Amino acid sequence: MQIALVSREFYPYAGGGIAPIVAAAARFLSEIAEVTVFTSADHREEHARLRAQGDPRLVPDNVELVWVQEPQPGELGAYLSFMHHYSARVHQALRAHYGSRGPDLIEFCDYLGEGFVTVQAKHTLAGWLERTLVCVRLHTTAEMVSVLDGYVGSDLDTVATYEAERYVLRHADRVLWSGGDVYDSYLRFYRGAVAPGECIPDAFLPEGTVEPGPGLVAHDGDPLRLLYLGRMERRKGVQNLLRAVTALGRDDWSLTLLGGDTTSGPGGIALRAQLELMAAQDPRINLSEPVPRHEVEQYVKRSHALVVPSLWECWPNTAREALMHNRPLIATPVGGLTAMARPGRSGVLAADASAPALLDAFERVLDARERELGTMIVDEGPRAVFRELTDRDALVERYRKLVGGGVRRPRPRATKPLVTVVIPYFRLEALVEETLRTVLAQTYAPIETLLVVDGSLREQDAPAFELAERLGIGIVTQVNSGLGAARNFGVEQARGVYVLPLDADDYIDPTFVERCVDVLERDPSLAYVTTWVQYMKPDGTPLVNEDGGYMPFGNWSTMIDRNNVAGTCTSLFRRSVFDAGHDYSNDLTSFEDWLHYAHLHDAGLHGAVIPERLFHYRVRDDSMMRSIGAPSMERIAGEVDARRREREMRWTAAPVR
Repeated sequence: MQIALVSREFYPYAGGGIAPIVAAAARFLSEIAEVTVFTSADHREEHARLRAQGDPRLVPDNVELVWVQEPQPGELGAYLSFMHHYSARVHQALRAHYGSRGPDLIEFCDYLGEGFVTVQAKHTLAGWLERTLVCVRLHTTAEMVSVLDGYVGSDLDTVATYEAERYVLRHADRVLWSGGDVYDSYLRFYRGAVAPGECIPDAFLPEGTVEPGPGLVAHDGDPLRLLYLGRMERRKGVQNLLRAVTALGRDDWSLTLLGGDTTSGPGGIALRAQLELMAAQDPRINLSEPVPRHEVEQYVKRSHALVVPSLWECWPNTAREALMHNRPLIATPVGGLTAMARPGRSGVLAADASAPALLDAFERVLDARERELGTMIVDEGPRAVFRELTDRDALVERYRKLVGGGVRRPRPRATKPLVTVVIPYFRLEALVEETLRTVLAQTYAPIETLLVVDGSLREQDAPAFELAERLGIGIVTQVNSGLGAARNFGVEQARGVYVLPLDADDYIDPTFVERCVDVLERDPSLAYVTTWVQYMKPDGTPLVNEDGGYMPFGNWSTMIDRNNVAGTCTSLFRRSVFDAGHDYSNDLTSFEDWLHYAHLHDAGLHGAVIPERLFHYRVRDDSMMRSIGAPSMERIAGEVDARRREREMRWTAAPVR
């Protein structure tokens, strides 16, 4: 069995909640599988240093590490975000490592959408992933973090990252979640657009020593020692925590807050400064500086309970560490905390995540601390729950069962549908032959090809028409009306179930049509399929730098409002899309494909992208995109927006009855 774990964050090179979880999974799963971890090459030097020291925290030697080079400043190229580019490098590393047959399981983290390009590949039936289960584990997405921290960015890089996370969650084979209300929270947040879930608690590596016995017991009359452990961050609920405890009119408690600062305060200020103002030098409240992880256990052991006041929390390691040391939780009823803080056994749940609800929970505990917390500690309920939640054998067995279920793919249709390739032609006699021959070289059949002559009837055009006739290609002619009108005219003449617009100076790889048909046949929900683009010079030489291509997301993305992230005109469409009235604009002089995809987006008709450069676009100085579109992007964007809004409105009066 082969398992790939993909995470930029990996312990002990990086901290945070994700890093130790992935490291623990690698360690545990290496007992039953050949495990390879794909992580950032930025950790390579630290790995070498720790290895030279014999650091026991490193994963065992039977776990292979593959280093993925992160994009450097200025290397974004045609990718839509840093993480879009990084996810492409992850995909490249996976392909290079596994070759023509992928592992049995690839597991990505949901945070930042590292799996975007690989999930695109699986969604569009990449052959090397045919027998691979592609999963994403829920840790909390960047979009959820932003919402809970009170600021959602609108720059292109940020939005592209949110969109990538959404795509991965929707199109992965399985979503892995640890328990509690986590999966249902994602369903609510993403309005049901989440892949089927599989409840498999994530792995956990304890750090520190577990002392026998119950530890410090909360007795009635003793001051109650409360501990908050984590970043000073809005989503962690620390503001509500301070609001609640400062409203307690009693002195039989103390609270220590231990963790680093963030800029999640109002207006982007440091939250710690706001918390200090809220505490107002209250002697009961101690805001401590963060400490190394190995020192945390001493703070936990000296406390009666860990307070976890999060607005939402997935599956916090801090809570598990507290349970491991037999410390009960006082928590909000969110996410994984509903499975961790079990009333009467391992914790107390507030009614909700608000300050008044936390205040009520504290009052209840303080009034009966021995009954609420002391009994749990004496019975060692928190430690028992910890063992249940971190059962190593159960985790390994669930992964074995998950992989054993395999991957099922629907059967293709017995008969192959006809594809019509529509090639508008206007004064491109020097280039059209190469385009026509790439259509004839397709591995798919049946194909009919139509050359749509857009009023280009010069003497110089005659050889192109003679060539088309010799090659068995149909020719239709119209008065010069522009590129959009020529495509529409060709589509009207098409007999195919699927239609492929292709400009007369571009060309497609031999497998383009076959790959796109396969995806459309297996996924009836898709309106079109396209691929990544390889740019080439006028002489056909590929542009090989980072700007030498175009890597679209698809028109499902809300970024279609900003730019054409959907694809080029060269996509394989269902003929029914055009029959429903979604044709090309006859009056836009450039980027008519952008408007076309935007109209499909508005109609709820979405496509998919094969993340391989199977389409070759010739960049000519005299092309319409270069001479008209590119210099006037702001104008073009406004024209696209105007036509979308025009189409949404009924401008004519209702019939008079």
